Amino acid sequence: MNLNPSPGPSAFVTRLLSHHRLETCERVFASTPDIGHFWTCRCPVCDGATPGRLGAMDDPVDAASRHSLHALLALHAEFFGDVRTRDQLISAWHEACSHALYVHDQVAEAVGRWTRPANLRSWYAVTEDPLPYRSGIPTQPAQRAPRPARRRSKR
Repeated sequence: MNLNPSPGPSAFVTRLLSHHRLETCERVFASTPDIGHFWTCRCPVCDGATPGRLGAMDDPVDAASRHSLHALLALHAEFFGDVRTRDQLISAWHEACSHALYVHDQVAEAVGRWTRPANLRSWYAVTEDPLPYRSGIPTQPAQRAPRPARRRSKR
């Protein structure tokens, strides 16, 4: 008798930089319509849908594995597709981890008992953005200046 049931198939969710059980994916995707655009996947398995539908396929384990492979290869191509310097790669990874942590926070607001993965927190903590002052990106003003009132034309 197996006292520890199988956890079920998991899929890699690119915007979260982590694997999640298909049941969890369905729950998260349904609970976060405001960020639903983060969940669509263009891999050949999902074909523009979300990985949440993988559980309804004939072989969910195979579908989740193939989706995860395509998603990880796409992430690799995103980082290494263009020739980049070491500092650019580190900076891109640091930013990807930062964004994934932000998305995890958005999920936590909508889904109870959600925690950021420890590995993602560690990846972010051990990397420093070597390009913190990127040229060409203007800084945002601390406060917006009030707009001047428009004159109404008298007709």
